[in-house]
Amino acid sequence: DVDDVELRQRRKTSGRKKSPADVDDVELERRLERQQLQRRHIIVQAMLQKLRLSPAESRAAHPVREIDAVRGSTQHFRIHINEIPKAEPLRYPLPLPSVGKQWALAKLLIDVGPDPLVLALKLLLLERSVLVLGEHMQEVTACACALLELLRPFEWASGFTPVLPPRMLDFVNSPVPFVAGVVATDVAEIENDDRVLEAMTAGMSLLNLSTNTLQITNEKGITKKMSLCPYLREQLGYLRGRVLDLACEPSSALVNF
Repeated sequence: DVDDVELRQRRKTSGRKKSPADVDDVELERRLERQQLQRRHIIVQAMLQKLRLSPAESRAAHPVREIDAVRGSTQHFRIHINEIPKAEPLRYPLPLPSVGKQWALAKLLIDVGPDPLVLALKLLLLERSVLVLGEHMQEVTACACALLELLRPFEWASGFTPVLPPRMLDFVNSPVPFVAGVVATDVAEIENDDRVLEAMTAGMSLLNLSTNTLQITNEKGITKKMSLCPYLREQLGYLRGRVLDLACEPSSALVNF
């Protein structure tokens, strides 16, 4: 825009003798930064309002019968964000692709195991925080969602952040119980961070997907409440065996137990 052109022209003449107008460069830069932040805020607000499925769109499912797929017309999710200059309308067939909940549960059963899952379920029922730590975005988000699936028919009524940026790690010291995921290339660095260690003394447990371990909170008196339920261990062990059998079949995508 005009302000950007004016600022570039002033920078070109910065090596020359300064004119009175050069004094206003700092103020001009600040004004441009404010304008850019305002534009970004408008775009983010528009995306939050428009990037949502309606109740009818959320219920869209793939046809069960082949004849329905041939005869039926495909529903689409359409969106046009006018606030983004020169943005083309988006159009995606429904239902939108997503990481299956079954895959995440299978991942937890195979790699983490029944006993840590029973303990994780107890922690959630006791409204204790759980931090899911891993190296891959899809893995962390899917497993964080799968933990909440373990609670059904109950629902997690507290904080849930599938992906927590490492720079916002102070969040782990929140007084409100939460389930959150952190993606990091150096998992050990996050695991040994002072903020994480402090949070673990106040009720937070750590599920490390890189080492497939669950570190129980160091909260005083919590060990008395963490006895394993034999029946639930037996059921999860049985499901794990079925998942392992499916994992050996080349045609299986681990979508069923």
